[in-house]
Amino acid sequence: MKNIRIISLIALAISIIVSVDLGLNYLNSTFIEKHDGVVIIGFFAPILYGDSGWSVYNFFKTFSTSMIITVFIGIANIILNIIFILKKPTN
Repeated sequence: MKNIRIISLIALAISIIVSVDLGLNYLNSTFIEKHDGVVIIGFFAPILYGDSGWSVYNFFKTFSTSMIITVFIGIANIILNIIFILKKPTN
C-alpha cells in the first residue's frame, strides 16, 4: 500500500508540473499581440506539438485535458490516503 501511495504522489507531482507548463504555454498564446503569431514556450509543448499543430485552441484543449488528468490523480491520491488512515492499526 505504501508503494502505491508513493507512486500516486509522484504521478500527481509530475501531472502538476506538466499542467503548469501547458497552462503557461496557453496563457502566452492567448496574448498574441505581443508576438508575431502563436509561439510555443515551455518544455512539454514542443514535445507534444513539434513543428506543426500550433493553435490557441489546441493549446487550450491540451491544457484542459492535462488539468482533468491532474484532478483525477489528485482525487485518487486523496482516496488512497483516506484508505491508509482508515486501515491504520490503533494502539
